[in-house]
Amino acid sequence: MKKRLFFLFSQMWLPLFVYSQVFVSPADPAFRYGGSLFNKVSDTLAVFRRHSDAFLALPRTVSHANPNKARTTTGVTVTFRTDATGVKARFRMMPGQNRWSFSFALYVDGDSATVFKQKRDDLTNAGDSLFSFDLPVPTGGGEHTYTLVLPVLSTPAFAGLLLTGGSGALSAVPEEEKPVYVAYGNSITHGQGQFTGDQTWPWILAKEMGWKLYNLAVGGSTTSVPMAHMIAREITQPVDYLTILIGFNDAVWLEIDTATYRQRLTAFIDTVRQGHPETEIFVIGQTYTERTEDKDGNPLDFDDWRKVQHEVVEAFRAGGDGKIHYIDGSLFTDHDDLKAPPTDVVHLSVAGARHLGTALADTLTNLLESSSVRQTRDPAGQLILFPNPTTGRITLTGFDTAIPEISLFTLTGQKVFDMGEAGERWSGYSLTLDLSHLPGGIYLLQSGDEVKRVVIQ
Repeated sequence: MKKRLFFLFSQMWLPLFVYSQVFVSPADPAFRYGGSLFNKVSDTLAVFRRHSDAFLALPRTVSHANPNKARTTTGVTVTFRTDATGVKARFRMMPGQNRWSFSFALYVDGDSATVFKQKRDDLTNAGDSLFSFDLPVPTGGGEHTYTLVLPVLSTPAFAGLLLTGGSGALSAVPEEEKPVYVAYGNSITHGQGQFTGDQTWPWILAKEMGWKLYNLAVGGSTTSVPMAHMIAREITQPVDYLTILIGFNDAVWLEIDTATYRQRLTAFIDTVRQGHPETEIFVIGQTYTERTEDKDGNPLDFDDWRKVQHEVVEAFRAGGDGKIHYIDGSLFTDHDDLKAPPTDVVHLSVAGARHLGTALADTLTNLLESSSVRQTRDPAGQLILFPNPTTGRITLTGFDTAIPEISLFTLTGQKVFDMGEAGERWSGYSLTLDLSHLPGGIYLLQSGDEVKRVVIQ
């Protein structure tokens, strides 16, 4: 009899437990979506778009980008605040480019909490790709801010939340005022070799610099003037910073020559400048790669391509554009940063992407400080060295006048390097020196009256 009464009692209360779960639509204005500017949000689904419909509709031969890869969610975030005691996030996998296994990263109140891994084959059935997972809720109650970082190279759409307990509603999350950063490139920037958006080098760079990231990279893409048109015409908010790391696929798969690449890169920058004349642009020379042939086996030397990238930047600066800079990506990456040599000799591992992102943050900080010094000091500049410490190659920048000489001394005063007369007017140009022949230690670099300490590891 007692068992029957308990069963009846439990059945009476079961609907109350079911109905206590509240659905929050993706269209709720309290959600804050980051990393994508061309979203399509309805009461049932938020589909994230990093690129405009106009760009995605272009033939691939025109856009120079795979539209399925362009629809993926690299760098996209879903942020919300709730006092619920149970939080279930729901997603629907959209058709297109999708890895067999994809991962979400979760941050709670700004701290990394966990990673959720989903296998494509584990979705409910072939006709319904809806899936969900429960988020860990901190003990002690109260409101908490959750940020889900979506996967790279996959195409999930957000299908809302199921909340249990608490008020059953979301609280607004204040929008942070941050400089806008756009990352343009191919798979190295897109995140091939990483799993979640917060593992990519642009995310790490943006986090270190305090920037708001929009990652427009598309794996397999080549230099695309239509992409530049999209940036110039359809990103209407000011873009404070832009990185350009592209050229590998132009060389290996498209097999264009460096003269054609020079024209394409120049046209890309020219087009971006039409819409964003004040953006600080950083052209990053090809990162370390062990690829020495194009797809047909013809010899390929990426130092030739880095030279072109540097020369394009210098041409813009000579024409009066003081907001464009060249950074040699091979300075900050090496064999140990690669994803899986010898089968993959260009993409970065998770650790390699972190290495590049943090190194670029240091370098860009120095470049921006140097630019500020040049604008406020007259007539002399300030010598900036990076990376420092270095494994052998080091870049000098920050000059406003001709360099009388560049010399390197040991701490005991022995001269171990001397460039003599440089005979150039710099106006912000940079110079890369190869000091790898020197043993590790501390040296003093002298240029004119300035002396800087250099650490060779």
